[in-house]
Order: sequence, then C-alpha cells, then structure tokens
Amino acid sequence: MTALRSELPDLKQWWNGLSNVYSKVLQIVVERLFDNLNGFSKLKETVTASANSSGSRYGNFAVTHTVR
Repeated sequence: MTALRSELPDLKQWWNGLSNVYSKVLQIVVERLFDNLNGFSKLKETVTASANSSGSRYGNFAVTHTVR
C-alpha cells in the first residue's frame, strides 16, 4: 500500500487531470481500490472453491471474469 502511495506524485504529473486533486483524496481512493480488489479476489477464491467442492449443486461453475 505504501508503494502505491509513493507513486502518486508521479501519477499526478503524468495525468494532468489529477493535478487539481488533493493528494490525501487520492490516497483514500487508492486505499479503497486496493481494499475492493482484495475483497473481489477473496470472493472469487471462495466462489471457485465452493463450486469445485464435491457437494456443489452448481457443478463445475467457476468465476472467469477478471478485474483489470
């Protein structure tokens, strides 16, 4: 997480639209995105593991959509 925050100044220089956004706001957005991606990853693992268990009523169902 700290590594992502340390890249914010470079990101603000690269993307002119972010130059008017306070760094603290961007830090919060990065933290939320990081938390959401982690949550989605865990959910995907849970759904895949549940679907692959022997007693699953959904057979071989697996989540195939990836977040970019």
